[in-house]
Amino acid sequence: MKFLMFLCLYMLAHNFLAVLYLKAAALVLRRKKSSPGPEVKKVSVIMPVYNEQECIVRKMENLLACFTHINRPCEVLIGSDGSTDDTPRQVEAFIREHHLDGWRLVAFEKQGKGPTINQLVLGSAGDLIISTDADTQMAPEAMESIVKAFEEDVGLGCLSSTPQYDGRDMTIQSCYWKYELSFRDAASHLGRLVVATGWLYAFRKDAFRDIPASAMADDLWVPLTVLLQGKKSMHLKGLKALSEFTDDHVEVKRRTRVITGGFDVVKRLFPEIIKKPDLFFVVFSHKINRWLLPVWVVVFILASLIINVRAAFIYGILLAVLVGVLSPKRCYYLLYSVFSPVLSAVQFVARKDFSKWDHTRKKTE
Repeated sequence: MKFLMFLCLYMLAHNFLAVLYLKAAALVLRRKKSSPGPEVKKVSVIMPVYNEQECIVRKMENLLACFTHINRPCEVLIGSDGSTDDTPRQVEAFIREHHLDGWRLVAFEKQGKGPTINQLVLGSAGDLIISTDADTQMAPEAMESIVKAFEEDVGLGCLSSTPQYDGRDMTIQSCYWKYELSFRDAASHLGRLVVATGWLYAFRKDAFRDIPASAMADDLWVPLTVLLQGKKSMHLKGLKALSEFTDDHVEVKRRTRVITGGFDVVKRLFPEIIKKPDLFFVVFSHKINRWLLPVWVVVFILASLIINVRAAFIYGILLAVLVGVLSPKRCYYLLYSVFSPVLSAVQFVARKDFSKWDHTRKKTE
């Protein structure tokens, strides 16, 4: 029983120790200087959208500002996946008003984000694909930085931005993101970043594998399939993606859905992942072990209670202190976040199609 308790304790600690392991590996391996990659001949920006009338014009203006900083042929493909609001009309009006050659609106019946991305990539003419969301603002120099990164490293297959939240009332989730970004940074130094920031990321077109029709997590599918081809996946610290205003309630809801999609993608690719020990270690540490967090917590508590029932008194005191420090509401969000993989597992078992759109952003008042 003690062995089981200490095993669970280590698995809980592994979530933090893995960051140190990856950093140590990066120091030992000290990646060789990268060879220059081929010149990017054309950039294709793809933007799958669904009912984005509140932000689509602002996003297109943002793209225009970015294009002034690069001297490459560019195109923009906006895929409206069954939008029922004013999004398609606004896009077409913007293109006409600014006389934008190479900008296209592609309308689809509602099929899901993954299939929409597949069709946009298939219809693109660029050798470098930049995928971005309608509610994400990019710095004017963002595209220039992306192009430069791919031209400086022939082995780079996928490049992610780093998220920036306009989340003034975030508490629990802001702490989570500090930890998450430290893990991503450590994995990126090894060229083994398994998840991209879905709001803004880029990849070589020839490294893209079609996203399964019923899958959702393109930001996990794309970097993982790039890594399975022996290419690098990294993030660029200077490449920021600003998300919409959000809070703990929105974030835990979003996280549950993201974990559900992650289950699906890892399950599909697991037979390939298990054949690459270094990649499996990162996937296990970054995703699988984190999803098992509720299991380790519950088994650890039960094992410790079996060993000494008086531990219940200690746990009661710790819970009371936690509630006192965080407030009952924030304590609820913390526990909800910790046990969200259980809710995701239920959704995963109950659902077969994870590709349909589900906006989780906070409603503006």
